Amino acid sequence: MTVSQARDRRKAADVGRRARLELVFACRDGRTVLADAYAEPPFRVGRSFPDGDGLHMILASAAPGIFGGDSFEQVIRLERGARVRLTSQSALQVHPSAVHDSRSVRVHEAAGRDTSSVPPPLGKARGRPLGEARGRPLGEARGRQPDHAEFVSLYHVADEASLHCQWDPMIPFAAARFEQRIDIQLTAGAKLYWSDAFMAGRAFAGAGASADRVSMGLGGATAASADQQSRGATSAGAASADNQSRGFGGARAAGERWAFDSLGHELRITRVETLEYLERYRIVPAERNVAHPWVAGEACYFGTTVRSGDATSASDAERLHAALVTRAGVRAATDALSATLWVTRVMGSSGVPFHEARRLANAHMSLLQPVSPRE
Repeated sequence: MTVSQARDRRKAADVGRRARLELVFACRDGRTVLADAYAEPPFRVGRSFPDGDGLHMILASAAPGIFGGDSFEQVIRLERGARVRLTSQSALQVHPSAVHDSRSVRVHEAAGRDTSSVPPPLGKARGRPLGEARGRPLGEARGRQPDHAEFVSLYHVADEASLHCQWDPMIPFAAARFEQRIDIQLTAGAKLYWSDAFMAGRAFAGAGASADRVSMGLGGATAASADQQSRGATSAGAASADNQSRGFGGARAAGERWAFDSLGHELRITRVETLEYLERYRIVPAERNVAHPWVAGEACYFGTTVRSGDATSASDAERLHAALVTRAGVRAATDALSATLWVTRVMGSSGVPFHEARRLANAHMSLLQPVSPRE
């Protein structure tokens, strides 16, 4: 099945709440083109621009964010030789969930509906369905509750193809419940650059703001827990001793910090049949204090950058690490975990130093450009 054959078979009540985006990029006469596309509102096929011999697309949505009960899916395929850079139009805002909201009831009732009329996912005729991740339908997250917002993404990158993704930080609002799962399937000759991030909530720089309080009328100390597992990047997931001793410094963040109800995240990168990188965490307020110095401390911004499939050396990581540890307001670590896998993780106390650290990591790790002489 191709996307040109796909039809929107959602019920009217589900439009805007359940949506699917499918994109196919291919190499034609030495240039990357968008070969096929299908978008259900609020998704839309964003603008694309020539990017050398590749293509840059801004993924776009008409929605103001994602709400409790929403379920969004995106399936993106890069065929052999395609070179694609994807960016977001803005930060994804995760709005509050309400258990007794009528939209939650509708999604709960829909959970047992007959899905036989739903069209098969993109690429089914080409082998393993792209809309299936490890034997489960794409939108079927583990233990998902009907009032949770859900965003599930699947990427397939073929030989000699290169995928470069740079996402704005996701922002969970107070009382939000959000689950996201990202499954990236690489063939033996594929290349990947991935950079994502999230915030502890709607935060802004404010001198003297309490590290564990919400100062926008919510009151009280907020507690949270972070149960984070990371396979393949243990050293990159921990802050360096130099960073720990130096501290964040600068103004603390104020706002809805750790005020969301729950946040679940899974990033899985597989090359052929081998699990190359797995990052999984769940943060649940009211169980443990994430603002504890041994957990997140004063950090409000968190990001992961992964480069896979391109030659990497320990000296490359050492140069980036030396540049990151001199940055005030961030804690970061980077490591070349293998000859072709490089991981960097950054925590920031506020937006400016965090984004500067991400730009620095991009300058060293990007598949698209050489290292900038100025750091």
